[in-house]
Amino acid sequence: MVGQAPMAVTEGDTTVFNASAYRTPEGSILEDLVKQLPGGEIDADGKLLIHGKEVKKILVDGKEFFSDDPKAALKNLPVEMIEKLKAYERQSDLARLTGIDDGEEEMILDLSVKKNMKRGWMENFMGGYGSKDRYELANTLNRFRDNSQLTIIGNLNNTNNQGFSEMQRESASSSGNLRTQKGLTTSRSLGVNATYDWQRVKFRSNIQYVGTDRLEDSRTTVDNFLRQDKSITQSTGRNRLKNDNLIANAFLEWKMDSVTTLIFRPQYRTAVNDRSNEGFQQGWGNDVLLNEKESSGTNHNSSYNMTMMLQLSRKLSRMGRNVALKVDYGTNASSTDRKNLSTTHYFKNNTEKVQNQKIEDEVDGYNYRLQLVYVEPLPWLHFLQFRYSYQYRVNNSDHFVYNWDKELEEFTPAYDEEASNQFENQYSNHLYNLAIRTSRKVQL
Repeated sequence: MVGQAPMAVTEGDTTVFNASAYRTPEGSILEDLVKQLPGGEIDADGKLLIHGKEVKKILVDGKEFFSDDPKAALKNLPVEMIEKLKAYERQSDLARLTGIDDGEEEMILDLSVKKNMKRGWMENFMGGYGSKDRYELANTLNRFRDNSQLTIIGNLNNTNNQGFSEMQRESASSSGNLRTQKGLTTSRSLGVNATYDWQRVKFRSNIQYVGTDRLEDSRTTVDNFLRQDKSITQSTGRNRLKNDNLIANAFLEWKMDSVTTLIFRPQYRTAVNDRSNEGFQQGWGNDVLLNEKESSGTNHNSSYNMTMMLQLSRKLSRMGRNVALKVDYGTNASSTDRKNLSTTHYFKNNTEKVQNQKIEDEVDGYNYRLQLVYVEPLPWLHFLQFRYSYQYRVNNSDHFVYNWDKELEEFTPAYDEEASNQFENQYSNHLYNLAIRTSRKVQL
């Protein structure tokens, strides 16, 4: 008689799934396994849901794997390395160290790696070449140890596969929904995830890069035969969009002594997008050429965002007295330069209409938040909780419109004051919170 591991068990607030209880084909990836889990699903946007809640982070042996991009694990980690999967809601760093619930829980999926998979390197390589010069190369290299992890993921293709999910969303916001996107996309991606644990220090880091180049050629003909006068519109167009995105994350936890802990979380992301388009259109009526339009445009956008979180906490007694200071800081900036040129010829009255415009947008800002938390133990397993928070935020937005000078045949050096604007927004907030918490053991 051979015993079979239960498919899932509940341990307190944690659901534990045994990977060996689910059948998956050889060579399957994590995504294939989670689709079989009770309460697990992948929605239409590619998000992982467990019991209806979105999984924000995937951990490997308790260590973050590519931070806020669960799809990096879903699409690249092999099922054969996984022993168990634990699903639970985890509190924020501040709540776990002080006991004060700040409402920032997130759903976690924690993977346990089989012991025999921690003895060497694991590699998964895929390559292919097809008709019309289509190609795809992908490679995943993993090395897991009890105190360290290293994963390198690379992808190069021209089959509209754009790699990391978080960067796909950024590209989609500038180029339209990926599922309805037309044209051919060439993409390249590279990601590195590294962790290491020392006696008092835990370090997590990852960096992801995705570059895409999409080219779309179109030709359309619209024939309106329901009207008394037959009309035909013919148009051709070419669009090209280039994206370069980079995200870097790090996490450092230092136990300075037995009662003092320092946590530092920086993140940096930058994106550069370049779009160009050309178009030609002709309008016919009763087989007579009525108008002709030539258009072109360019759009250059660049942005960056940097955030940092520093938290220092200290236990003042074994009875639950502790204090913590948390500082959040962020800065961001983006710029957009758009040029649109359009000339339309009307042959019936021999006139010409020129519509040329240049628009420049500049947005920048910064913000910071200070939080002070203190917990005082009271009799009968009660705790007095005090939290103070101060937040300050500044945003600047400039919008400049430049008109076309027909005589000089170039844009005017001065912007159009009526169509342009400048704004500065400032926001500050003080928050005081006082509460009493009760802590009791539940008898099961």
